[in-house]
Parts: sequence; structure tokens; C-alpha cells
Amino acid sequence: MPGGHVAIYPMKAVSRRHERRSDVLEMLKSQYRVQEVIDYSGLEPDGLFLEGTGAMVLDHIDRVAYAVRADRTDPIALERFSTHFN
Repeated sequence: MPGGHVAIYPMKAVSRRHERRSDVLEMLKSQYRVQEVIDYSGLEPDGLFLEGTGAMVLDHIDRVAYAVRADRTDPIALERFSTHFN
């Protein structure tokens, strides 16, 4: 994302949580100007999920996140994402 911010999303499917890999984050940091890593995975124990682009469509030009109510799109997690990413 422009601006150097990376989000790590809380995943509902336990089997998908292994997709969050520290080696990928390190590669991003080495090849791009990563200013901040915002980790939402701590919301998982509370049953709050926001499965990234599987839950949202991001309009980077107008700075809008479109989402539908679903068990993989919690409104609290969406609000936190929206606040962090303006």
C-alpha cells in the first residue's frame, strides 16, 4: 500500500492463519519502505475477524473500503482498519 503501511488481518479459518509469515514481512521490509506493520491478529481470540481483501474491496483512489456483513467481516475490526488507514 502507498505510504508504507502493512496490515496483518485476523483470520476466521484457523487453517489460513499460517499464511501470515514472518519471512514475507521481512522480504517486504527489505524491498520496500515499510513504515508500520499493523497487526490485527490479536482480535482472533475475541472472535473478531477481517479477512483482508477476502472481506473488503479497497478503493485506493477515493479511500473507501467496501464490505458486506459476514462472519469474516466484523464491524469492530473494520472500524479499526478504517481508522488506521484513514
